[in-house]
Amino acid sequence: MLQPTKGISDKALFQSFCSGDVLVQKHICKEYFPAVKAMVCKNNGNEQDAQDIFQETLIAMCGYCKKQDFKLTSSLKTMLYSIARNCWLKQLEKNKRRPVTFLDSWEFVDVDAILKEKDTEAEKKAERIRIISKYLGMLEPKAEQIICLYYFEGKSMKEIAEILGFANADSVKAQKYKAIVHLREMMKKDGIEWSELF
Repeated sequence: MLQPTKGISDKALFQSFCSGDVLVQKHICKEYFPAVKAMVCKNNGNEQDAQDIFQETLIAMCGYCKKQDFKLTSSLKTMLYSIARNCWLKQLEKNKRRPVTFLDSWEFVDVDAILKEKDTEAEKKAERIRIISKYLGMLEPKAEQIICLYYFEGKSMKEIAEILGFANADSVKAQKYKAIVHLREMMKKDGIEWSELF
């Protein structure tokens, strides 16, 4: 049985999760539930909601285990968090709770670590992250997710459609276009060019 430690790759952890390794499942719950709980509680939910969403997320992950052609291309944390976020958005829409704007796109980006590189490029990169984070937070939640998944996680339109529950890649492409137009308009008002950041 695989012992969950920091030295084990996310791909190996995912494979062990899929094989029903109880220790790995406990490790995933311990490591990743706090982030999901924080996301839900910051956006009109409570701890019970977070527990329900986390269980729904684990079930969804089991669905990916059954897909023979599925390959983990992001970190396990990113995958789990993205699924949980989408599940919570659907729950909010279903319960007709007031709209929310997720401001957590860069929650796991360690800007301080980037700055420790102590060079001009690192400083530019950190500043770019801060600026982008500000404008992404002004988008609708799904539009924000599309931009993050496409530009910063390198996901294809097809992959994004699967992650976010769109009918097909064309639907994602249309939403991505609208999001970019909106971002450009907001940035232009503040004198920032899209090309400077993307």
